[in-house]
Amino acid sequence: MKVVPGFEIFGGIVLNRGVGRLKAEAVLRIAQIGGGGRIVWLPTFAAENTVRVSVEKRAYVSVVRAGRPVPELSEIFSVIAKHDLVLTTGRSAADESLVLIQAAKRAGVKPILLTHVLSPELPRPLVRCWRWQIREHF
Repeated sequence: MKVVPGFEIFGGIVLNRGVGRLKAEAVLRIAQIGGGGRIVWLPTFAAENTVRVSVEKRAYVSVVRAGRPVPELSEIFSVIAKHDLVLTTGRSAADESLVLIQAAKRAGVKPILLTHVLSPELPRPLVRCWRWQIREHF
């Protein structure tokens, strides 16, 4: 940003296994970087949805269990809201994303960016249904 005035660059963190999974401390460190640390991606490569769809046998990171966000996300959402960071849904499944968005909004998180919403593994009827649910609920 110093080289090109008026051009903003933002970085962030992806909460995959490589950074310790869902760790509020990792999110806090990004917030404290100052300037560039602004975006928090929920799991992508390590997302349970990604691993399930790819039919691979590897460890994954869950973000929703029994229709609710996993407990670790409560503190993570609080840090994101407090520091005005951007939350992205990572490669969460459509139904998971709906749950996550509602919980994040209740925690005061804004903005929220839906990512990978048209992944090839999503059946078209589900994509249409999901778009309707997003319009109806948000």
